[in-house]
Amino acid sequence: MIPLERLATSLADRYTIERELGAGGMATVYLARDIKHDRNVAVKVLRPELAAVIGAERFLAEIKTTANLQHPHILPLFDSGEADGFLFYVMPYIKGISLRDRLEREKHLPIDDAIRIAKEVASALDYAHRQGVIHRDIKPENILLHDGSALVADFGIALAASKAGTRMTETGMSLGTPHYMSPEQAMGERELDARSDVYALGCVTYEMLTGDPPFTGSTAQAIVARVLTETPRPMTVQRHTIPAPVEYAVFKSLEKLPADRFASAAEFSEALTARDVPRAAVVGVRHTFDWRFALIAGVALGAAAVWIGARRTAATSTEEAGQRRQLTFNGRAIQPAISPDGMFVAYIDNVCKHSRIDPCQATLMVQEIGSTRSVPALSGARQLSAPRWSHDGTTLVVAGQLDSVRSGLYAVPRLGGSPRSIGSAGAFDTHPSGDTVVSIQTRPGRQAEALFISLATGTVIDSATLSIPDAKDVSWGPKGRLLAASTIDHRIVIFGRNGKETGALAFPNRAPLRWNVAGDAVLQFRTAPVKDDDLVKIPVSADGRITGVATVVVARVQTLYAGQFDVARRTGRLVLATGDAIDDAWSIDLTPGKVAGTQRTRGTTWYGAPGISPDGSMLAYFRGDALGDNVYTLSLKDGSEEALTTQRQPGSDAVHFSADGRRLVYGHAGEVRRIVEAIEFPSRKVTRFDSPTITSNIWPIGNRGFLDVRADGRALMVADSMGGAWRAIALPDSLTDIVVAPNPDGKLAAFLATTPDGATVFGTVPIAGGAFRVLSRFEHEPGTPVLIWDRDGTIYMPRWLAADERPSLWKIAEATGAATRVVTIPAPCDPGSVFVAMAHHMAACLVRDYRSDVWTIDGVGGKP
Repeated sequence: MIPLERLATSLADRYTIERELGAGGMATVYLARDIKHDRNVAVKVLRPELAAVIGAERFLAEIKTTANLQHPHILPLFDSGEADGFLFYVMPYIKGISLRDRLEREKHLPIDDAIRIAKEVASALDYAHRQGVIHRDIKPENILLHDGSALVADFGIALAASKAGTRMTETGMSLGTPHYMSPEQAMGERELDARSDVYALGCVTYEMLTGDPPFTGSTAQAIVARVLTETPRPMTVQRHTIPAPVEYAVFKSLEKLPADRFASAAEFSEALTARDVPRAAVVGVRHTFDWRFALIAGVALGAAAVWIGARRTAATSTEEAGQRRQLTFNGRAIQPAISPDGMFVAYIDNVCKHSRIDPCQATLMVQEIGSTRSVPALSGARQLSAPRWSHDGTTLVVAGQLDSVRSGLYAVPRLGGSPRSIGSAGAFDTHPSGDTVVSIQTRPGRQAEALFISLATGTVIDSATLSIPDAKDVSWGPKGRLLAASTIDHRIVIFGRNGKETGALAFPNRAPLRWNVAGDAVLQFRTAPVKDDDLVKIPVSADGRITGVATVVVARVQTLYAGQFDVARRTGRLVLATGDAIDDAWSIDLTPGKVAGTQRTRGTTWYGAPGISPDGSMLAYFRGDALGDNVYTLSLKDGSEEALTTQRQPGSDAVHFSADGRRLVYGHAGEVRRIVEAIEFPSRKVTRFDSPTITSNIWPIGNRGFLDVRADGRALMVADSMGGAWRAIALPDSLTDIVVAPNPDGKLAAFLATTPDGATVFGTVPIAGGAFRVLSRFEHEPGTPVLIWDRDGTIYMPRWLAADERPSLWKIAEATGAATRVVTIPAPCDPGSVFVAMAHHMAACLVRDYRSDVWTIDGVGGKP
């Protein structure tokens, strides 16, 4: 420990120590005031035990190295010295964040950002290497981000520590960080060259792009063992948008032998943006393994373990049981189901194109655990969902639309064959030990009904009325006596074969629900930040009562709030899909003759529907980060991004600027109820209040008001001020599913609504209150209806007509409702995801990219 009062006294003639900023492996950092120059500085004080080992003379000699490094991406040294036994050095106080801070917040970086940061660090390293200086401790913590640019810190410190030799082990500290150590550094070699820093930068670049370092483990020894003996997991398997030259450059930098790496950081930098790198070159680099290295690895591991000073902690059987293993690698696998014996997995493979109506084809695939080969059981369907295995593992039951005529529940042989209809689709499951299927059916105005269907004949053999409005999913308990349902009104309900409810729990759940092997708990996803979910276990007694609270069994699964999972009924092996689809934001220039789309975000997280500022200078959107789903702005001029909120709850789907650009308004999921939030510009002040509305697409009106649709969809809701009373404008009985957008002055709203015969009508209604005026009618069209009122008074609607290859943007006359085609929306935007948002000739859209694979986890579902 460093006594703060004694340190402040020791440095009082030059610096006023204000407070501690943080402690690292080698030093403690303090914010201080430079008395002579009247400026804030960061004072780093070496830990006393390290200072004693290095010695003042060696430290002050080596720190001169840093003082002579002058480069735009190297953090300069202001001062250094020894005072009252303290060894310290002084650097600028940077108000930005470290790369570690950004990675903790975002997990993955946009590819362009990661490449830029890597090249800036490589530039700094190349300069230092040419001065004869090796950093030895490149890691995200030592890379600062100032105005977005990288600054490498702590040159010379690791070198001074390394010259302390074996006495470093006496401090209990390791020199370097195992995740980023080159193999030769992990083996204890003292004479390192530039290629060791290149290796570390390769590790950092790998982490920026994939979210994790190339090698991880529960102990330092486990990490070092993998550094010395294993090959990193391919990057494009984890993120298929990574360019081939980038993966090639990173994997070449991670070669075990220094001679096989880039000779300099400059070569690494050039390779990151090279052209025409063949994919074969990437594969070749990926699998390079030198037998000479393997021969000395065993000896080196023992030496490295002592040198690191790590505890000898073996992985427990529980840790092995919870290990995740990836089963599919195509990025399209969703809704997995595992056979009762845990040996086979079925999943849906969706192949989608950004083109015509009905752009997807679904295939039911079957794959053996431990194999990478999958075979189709049912191909060419328009839509498939929720596969389930029969108790003997020979048959799959799946819901789907096979073509324009056939839809419902189908039984399909595991090895493929003709699908056999067995009834109407609903939430369903198969009996754990018999040939019966339960299907939850809902009829208008009535409670849900459980139908028990023979798998062999498709006939209904029994039924029971349920006390729930509808079920999102249902799961049969392992003994066949109890069933559990996740309901549309956000509850978990346990009921018997007769339909009688035995237990219930209010739960903000995802759809999938399963029992564990023992039958004493149900498993379900619960919302976590950043479109992640926690898999939780909820205890259930033998008579069907819920007897406790949810506890986490698998934390932070990256599901994008669309994950699916299943549990093998006899072995407890769990399979899960890591997500369904992710959206990127694009801007569209609608200037006649210049129509084009430009990608603005980079698919490393999820993005909500973007709003455009009235002057067309920025986008605003929800975005997932390490805290939750937060509001960001993105400059369309320079691409800089700014987080406006730091909330931890899941967000909404749309944000809207007010007509004057001084407010940003959105709905948000609060812990108990939906809320409205508004961010004022330029103060960035956030104000919130409760809302009775859906708040998924709330609009600002006038100077302080708001417009939305009531939760039941049967009325427009208007609030004249933030926190004021809401008043309802009831819809006519002939209209449902209304979509609304206000005009710029906040006096009139345009709407789209559905009629009983399925058509879409357009009209207007005064926001102050008045009759709904229907002006035009459109036949049913695919896609989610969207309506936008531009700041110049033009009303826009995206449409995708049956004969069109691409959707188009139409403008609608306010007085008559007549629709006129304006422009074809450029690929790859989909209908229903285009937003004009009050900016002349500028629109924005979301582009969907499917990224989902199946993973297995052993032991989570309990032991048989």
